[in-house]
Amino acid sequence: MFRHRADRAKKEGDRYYALYKKSEELGDKKEAEKNLKLSQKYYQGYRENVQKAEQYKRQSF
Repeated sequence: MFRHRADRAKKEGDRYYALYKKSEELGDKKEAEKNLKLSQKYYQGYRENVQKAEQYKRQSF
């Protein structure tokens, strides 16, 4: 379950990072900053879910 959440969060983080780069190229600083913050939020969620997945993997039956 946590591995699935981590994969989804990584995809969303990648998507927002690509939007950040595109906005930065176009010179839209406000949109770029918004996308960067969202990207960081999703990458943080990715790291947390990977840690939880590893923790529960060790506790498996």
